[in-house]
Amino acid sequence: MKTYKARKGKLITGLVILTAFLPFIGGFYNADNLLRMLLGFFILALPFAIVLWIYIDTSYRIVDGVFYYRSAFLKGKIDIQTITKASKDVTYFTGVKPALATKGIIIYFNRFHEVYIAPENNDELIADLLKINPEIEVVNK
Repeated sequence: MKTYKARKGKLITGLVILTAFLPFIGGFYNADNLLRMLLGFFILALPFAIVLWIYIDTSYRIVDGVFYYRSAFLKGKIDIQTITKASKDVTYFTGVKPALATKGIIIYFNRFHEVYIAPENNDELIADLLKINPEIEVVNK
């Protein structure tokens, strides 16, 4: 089993920092109404919790010829033998995207499926995929 950490882009890092301060800039802090203050705090803390979960949980693994991706509520697995192509150093804004950065990899598998990932080292992950399935076409953008 080999695990690959996700590369964390500046945009997602900034989003984590911004959402961390949301509960404190709500303007609802008033000692007169404790219930309103607590409710506002928890409502604004929820986006931070979700973004932090995505930030911490995103990773990729290869186990026994299967590629697993995970990003909070997005989870999946791909039989590496079904991968037909990998486009390297590209950015993808639609579809399944368990990634936190740009310039990642689009993995094409089965017939019409694709997933965008962004590991810390694109070349290392592609090399490991090629060891299992040397038929993968690698496209450098």
